[in-house]
Amino acid sequence: MKKINRRQFIKRSLTTTAGAYLGLSSLNVSPAYSANNEIRVAIIGMGVRGGQHTPDFQNIDGVNIVAFCDPDRQRLNRHIEEFKKKYSR
Repeated sequence: MKKINRRQFIKRSLTTTAGAYLGLSSLNVSPAYSANNEIRVAIIGMGVRGGQHTPDFQNIDGVNIVAFCDPDRQRLNRHIEEFKKKYSR
C-alpha cells in the first residue's frame, strides 16, 4: 500500500467531497438541512500557517471556525482579538 502525506490526504479528501457534492447537486435534489451542511474547524497553532488558515476558512460558505489553540497565550489572545475585529457580526 502506497503511503501518502498529509497534503495529499487533504487534497484527495477535498476532491472526493467536492465530487460527491457536485454529483448530488446535479440531481436537482434539495436535501433536507442537516449537521453535514456546516463544517466546523478548529485551528491549532496560530503561527504563520495557522494564521493563514483563518481568512481561508472564513471565506468559504458553510465553514465556521469554532476554536483556536496555541501554547503561546499572547499569540493566541492577539489572534482572537484580530479575529473578533475582522469577523464579528
